[in-house]
Amino acid sequence: LEQLEARLENHTWNNTTPVRVSFTGDDFFIEDFRLAHGDAFIESSGGMLDGQFQKLLFRAGNIDLDLLGDIFSTPTQVSGRGDLTANLEGSLEAPVLKADLIIRTQQQPNPLFEEASLDLSYAQQQLHGTAYLQQDARRVLSAKLELPVNLALDGTPVDQRLLDTRLSASVDIDRPVLEALSSILPELPPLAGTLQGRVEVDGRYSDLAIDTRLDVEGSGIPDIKLLVMANLDQEQLSFGNISATTDGSELRGQGNMALAEQRMEFEWQIPRLELREFVAGLPAGLPSQVSGSIDLGGTLQDPELSTVLKYADGMVSGDMELGLGDPSPRYQADLLISELVLARFVPELQGNINASVDIQGVGIDEDDRDARIELAIDSRHFELAPELAGQLSARLINQSLHVDTLRLQSKPLEIQAQGVLSETLASDFDYSLAVRDLVSMQEFTPGGLQ
Repeated sequence: LEQLEARLENHTWNNTTPVRVSFTGDDFFIEDFRLAHGDAFIESSGGMLDGQFQKLLFRAGNIDLDLLGDIFSTPTQVSGRGDLTANLEGSLEAPVLKADLIIRTQQQPNPLFEEASLDLSYAQQQLHGTAYLQQDARRVLSAKLELPVNLALDGTPVDQRLLDTRLSASVDIDRPVLEALSSILPELPPLAGTLQGRVEVDGRYSDLAIDTRLDVEGSGIPDIKLLVMANLDQEQLSFGNISATTDGSELRGQGNMALAEQRMEFEWQIPRLELREFVAGLPAGLPSQVSGSIDLGGTLQDPELSTVLKYADGMVSGDMELGLGDPSPRYQADLLISELVLARFVPELQGNINASVDIQGVGIDEDDRDARIELAIDSRHFELAPELAGQLSARLINQSLHVDTLRLQSKPLEIQAQGVLSETLASDFDYSLAVRDLVSMQEFTPGGLQ
């Protein structure tokens, strides 16, 4: 062909030299093939003879990534240029492949990477690969893989191409700038900080062991050491050990999830949790240490959560059920607070508080939400001041406050009240006054009192 012109998405590609390709039956040989558009080019050479590839080469250089997105109708979150080189030898039944891909991004604020590389080689049903990402002239991610797979160029079904022999993969992460992820994943909340560590996968397709060890730094929360040891087989994903550790907190867990039913069973232990590490601006006088356990069950569509926590010398326990399969999610939660010591919050106050919260509802958006909240508070041995005690037992139902008992008690007097305060602040209360030991008031009464 003396002249070849191809138009792709308003980009015109022309041959720079005459195209020479010969065909004989099922055999072919490419002597000269090169198309160019500006400084971008595509070229190929080599062929096939008697079912054997004859150094078949394909090269693409300085290709615009935005153009590829237009051609394949896929959005590209990274702009830049790419080079690809692929060599194919062997036969259709046993190909031998080597491929190298390099991508360079254009200058832009917070790019996910400045340069990315992928090298692949395939022979004898083994696929080997290495890859890296580079930020600020430094490799921040390196990956290796060895996969048993059948890439024969024949009619082998896809589900028969994965060979159940040993495989391995590893990813080394060296402090990438996580903020750059926002450029390609804008739906995520803003990210900050970095992480460092290694992820290893070993085993077979039917039984994989996954080992993850990461240090998370500078992300708006304290530095975290994360360890995840998991096993994946055809029936379930099992986590033998999950741990997250900071200077003042520790979380340990284990569990599994059945893949077919998506049913999960997880147990979490919290030996210590320092709230000040995660809650900015926590008042200095409030207790900040929490410990306890969390159980997670149910399915991904209908999770169930149960907690038992120790806080301020009291116990906080609760159960929650969620229904996420319907367009309007349903939810139900019961929370019980037992013997919370008031002196841990305000040293001048003595006594304990018991409370319960009951939440039931459907829907989250204001337009379709139908929820009911009931809060009950019961204080016992509550001393407001020396020789002045109080007791409160109340329930908050939706927007109305139901006071079952409000008692203020001192040596000379006792005041009690019961009633309802509605959402419009209209009140309906009954009060009673009991006179007790008036003699105790005589020091405040001129002339004494009997």
